[in-house]
Amino acid sequence: MNLWLLRHAQVDLPPGLCYGGTDALALAGATAGAAFDLAQVLPARPGLLWMSGLQRTHQLAHALRRHRPD
Repeated sequence: MNLWLLRHAQVDLPPGLCYGGTDALALAGATAGAAFDLAQVLPARPGLLWMSGLQRTHQLAHALRRHRPD
Protein backbone atom coordinates (compact mmCIF):
# COMPACT_ATOMS: atom_id res chain seq x y z
CA MET A 1 0.00 0.00 0.00
CA ASN A 2 1.27 3.46 -0.87
CA LEU A 3 0.45 6.51 1.19
CA TRP A 4 0.50 9.96 -0.37
CA LEU A 5 0.53 12.91 2.01
CA LEU A 6 -0.59 16.14 0.40
CA ARG A 7 -0.64 19.62 1.82
CA HIS A 8 -2.89 22.48 0.85
CA ALA A 9 -1.50 25.43 -1.07
CA GLN A 10 -0.29 28.67 0.50
CA VAL A 11 -2.91 30.43 2.61
CA ASP A 12 -3.88 34.07 2.28
CA LEU A 13 -2.36 35.16 5.59
CA PRO A 14 0.84 37.00 6.57
CA PRO A 15 4.03 34.89 6.53
CA GLY A 16 5.05 33.50 9.92
CA LEU A 17 1.54 33.51 11.34
CA CYS A 18 0.52 30.26 13.03
CA TYR A 19 -2.84 29.45 11.43
CA GLY A 20 -3.09 25.67 11.93
CA GLY A 21 -6.44 25.55 13.71
CA THR A 22 -8.09 28.37 11.80
CA ASP A 23 -10.23 27.80 8.74
CA ALA A 24 -8.19 30.12 6.51
CA LEU A 25 -8.61 29.76 2.76
CA ALA A 26 -5.71 28.95 0.47
CA LEU A 27 -4.80 31.23 -2.41
CA ALA A 28 -6.91 30.27 -5.44
CA GLY A 29 -4.09 30.49 -7.97
CA ALA A 30 -1.72 28.48 -5.79
CA THR A 31 -4.42 25.84 -5.26
CA ALA A 32 -5.08 25.57 -9.00
CA GLY A 33 -1.36 25.18 -9.70
CA ALA A 34 -0.90 22.58 -6.97
CA ALA A 35 -3.88 20.57 -8.23
CA PHE A 36 -2.54 20.59 -11.79
CA ASP A 37 0.91 19.47 -10.63
CA LEU A 38 -0.54 16.73 -8.40
CA ALA A 39 -2.74 15.43 -11.21
CA GLN A 40 0.40 14.75 -13.23
CA VAL A 41 2.13 12.64 -10.58
CA LEU A 42 -0.62 10.78 -8.73
CA PRO A 43 -0.97 7.11 -9.69
CA ALA A 44 -3.59 5.99 -12.20
CA ARG A 45 -5.73 4.47 -9.46
CA PRO A 46 -5.35 6.85 -6.53
CA GLY A 47 -7.69 5.01 -4.14
CA LEU A 48 -9.29 6.80 -1.21
CA LEU A 49 -8.92 10.43 -0.29
CA TRP A 50 -9.16 11.53 3.32
CA MET A 51 -8.92 15.14 4.34
CA SER A 52 -9.64 17.45 7.23
CA GLY A 53 -12.82 19.47 7.35
CA LEU A 54 -10.98 22.74 6.78
CA GLN A 55 -11.89 24.76 3.68
CA ARG A 56 -8.33 24.89 2.37
CA THR A 57 -8.16 21.11 2.12
CA HIS A 58 -11.51 20.99 0.35
CA GLN A 59 -10.28 23.63 -2.07
CA LEU A 60 -7.42 21.38 -3.11
CA ALA A 61 -9.61 18.27 -3.36
CA HIS A 62 -12.17 20.02 -5.58
CA ALA A 63 -9.47 21.54 -7.78
CA LEU A 64 -7.76 18.16 -8.12
CA ARG A 65 -11.05 16.51 -9.08
CA ARG A 66 -11.34 18.87 -12.06
CA HIS A 67 -8.11 17.37 -13.43
CA ARG A 68 -8.57 13.83 -12.14
CA PRO A 69 -12.24 12.81 -11.81
CA ASP A 70 -11.06 9.28 -10.93
